Amino acid sequence: MDINQRDECVYIRSLSSLDAAEWVMRKYRTLPYCLSHRSWKKAEQIRLAQFYLKNSLPFVSEDGYEAFLHFMSIPLFIKFLREFVPNIEPTRLGLLLYYVEPTLNKFSKTEKDEYVVSEFIQDLKNMISENTDSQV
Repeated sequence: MDINQRDECVYIRSLSSLDAAEWVMRKYRTLPYCLSHRSWKKAEQIRLAQFYLKNSLPFVSEDGYEAFLHFMSIPLFIKFLREFVPNIEPTRLGLLLYYVEPTLNKFSKTEKDEYVVSEFIQDLKNMISENTDSQV
């Protein structure tokens, strides 16, 4: 983390959750570094997920998924993934699976987490399989 990033992290932690979310969304059109460096109220978690996941999936590394999973529960995060997966080009679903599966498994802490992750991953694999079958 460089000095500017550190200063931004300190700054957003000094703001209310609502003000920090609004500031981050005004300043950054793409997923910012500082997102995972504070806690967010659930309402702001939802706003940030809607703002950054809607047009950004799939991320091209695990970093984007990890940023959200540092402050968001697995079931809530998967809810947003499910909401936005239909917007992903079918040919890019494999990229989503490649990065999101190990990241979700890494952050799973409870049996409920493991169940919703397993269910989501199976659904994603089925979508990929259906896409592959329709191209043949």
